[in-house]
Amino acid sequence: MTILSTLFPSYWHMKKTTHKDKQIFLELVSKKRMSTCPMCGTPSSRTHSQYVRSTKDLSLTGYTVHFPLIVPKFFCDYVGCRRKIFTERQKEKWELILRVQAMRQKGLSISFISKQTKLDPKTLRKYLKLKEPPIRQRRRRENVLTPYKQTTQHLCCKGKTITEIFETIKQEGYPGSITILSDYVACFRRNIK
Repeated sequence: MTILSTLFPSYWHMKKTTHKDKQIFLELVSKKRMSTCPMCGTPSSRTHSQYVRSTKDLSLTGYTVHFPLIVPKFFCDYVGCRRKIFTERQKEKWELILRVQAMRQKGLSISFISKQTKLDPKTLRKYLKLKEPPIRQRRRRENVLTPYKQTTQHLCCKGKTITEIFETIKQEGYPGSITILSDYVACFRRNIK
């Protein structure tokens, strides 16, 4: 048994180790090929992609230790589930929420739970209200070109060049670049042919 196998569960594979400027990087890859959707409980082995979780530990003999963790995202194939893609992290968070709720049901105070879990009391109160795993909704950012699309389309149909369109909408307050505009115009012209 190596030191690393005692520090990390067996489903982690050490991909790379490096050290530089009083920092040690231990890059770990998850070997998990299956996980359970935290929303509906359906097991899935179909991976969507991977992402990197960055963690940091206390100094070790003067070196700061970093653990970049490469973790899979999975598809949830259950038709009735609202969550289409999930991560282990979401599952871990839901397990923490359930643990917090169980502690509160045992009559433990929020301040005691806060000290035990190192979570802010406001976060705990939010967790106590949840009946199902939280879904993080990404806010769609509005494209800077959106308010100027109608003018752009009109000028395109009149046969104006990208430079002419850019100058016109710039006078109307368009804050974006000509590259964003030219990408949109190229797509628009392809679609009207």
